[in-house]
Amino acid sequence: MKSAGWILAVCLALGFAAPTMALAPLAVGQKDVDAASLRARWESLSKAEQAELLARHKRLQALSPEKREELKNRAMRLRREMEDIQAELSEEELAELNKLGSEERRDALRAKVAERAAVAAAMVRTRMTPKERARIKAARPEERAKMLRILRQRELEGLSTRLTEVGKELGVPSAKLEELKSRPHDEQRAFIIARLRKRLERQVMEDGLPSDVPMSRWQRIQSMGDTRFLRSVERLRSRHPGFGVPDKQWAKRLKRRAGIAARLDALLEPSDEFAERFADRGEHFVRRRMIIDRRRRIEHILTRDLRLRADIAERLRALGADDFVAVFGVARKRILEGADVNAALGRWLDGRKRRRVKQGR
Repeated sequence: MKSAGWILAVCLALGFAAPTMALAPLAVGQKDVDAASLRARWESLSKAEQAELLARHKRLQALSPEKREELKNRAMRLRREMEDIQAELSEEELAELNKLGSEERRDALRAKVAERAAVAAAMVRTRMTPKERARIKAARPEERAKMLRILRQRELEGLSTRLTEVGKELGVPSAKLEELKSRPHDEQRAFIIARLRKRLERQVMEDGLPSDVPMSRWQRIQSMGDTRFLRSVERLRSRHPGFGVPDKQWAKRLKRRAGIAARLDALLEPSDEFAERFADRGEHFVRRRMIIDRRRRIEHILTRDLRLRADIAERLRALGADDFVAVFGVARKRILEGADVNAALGRWLDGRKRRRVKQGR
């Protein structure tokens, strides 16, 4: 059985590109800033800040026309990313954003762009072997771009085999799928997304939206272009894993997940001798010891029954005991929720990495 998450992953892969997050040093191309507001902003700066901006301006003027054009394009991409993110926010998030001043609002949106870029970079890494990741990390920027293009081409070449599975779930006739395989990748992506839109629209009409998702937000998502639509649906599904999955498939998924959770729980049942030996240490200690002692068997169940990606399984094996106990709790919770465990563990592992960097570890 495949979930709607699989469809989203394939659609995103068809439009796969390396993250475009590259912040230009100056806000080139901003159309909504008039001369008066620029002067007011300039006068509000300290002498040191004014000197820094002048130095940046001189560095910009010293660049070749080609390099200046590149910086302008990067700034425009940043602007579009910020606009896309603002369009995807919930009503509550928009209300919070509107409480901020213009500078704070831009800073908040830039932070979200950086977060999205980190997620996109993580998606790129998941398509690489450990050797490829090491080579790209050590490569020069121009070499890295070439490697990413090769990776994208490899990804596209394998999509035709996945297309059949995705199409069947969306009810596409076999003859149409065969015809679609010969079409350009952009056409395949557009066709699959159009089918996905129709299925989600039908389900919303029949079953309604999650209680915390207002109709105005869903209407805004429906009006978005394909890439923004996919991102928004993914975001909805991170909070509501069953969104977009037919009832019968969702019931089967939850039943299967309950079975996996039960096997893990049975694995953590201590023997009478073990329980008696550590009775004075408390239930939490006993469970922690059982998770550590049965770690390899837990890893086997997670990898086999949940089809963990190779990179996620590799990172789990590298964790210390305390981190493994913590991530096991995350995995079990998401298993019972029917969520995408690969995505949940990936977010946890990426968050752990960011926390360690901040702590200087």
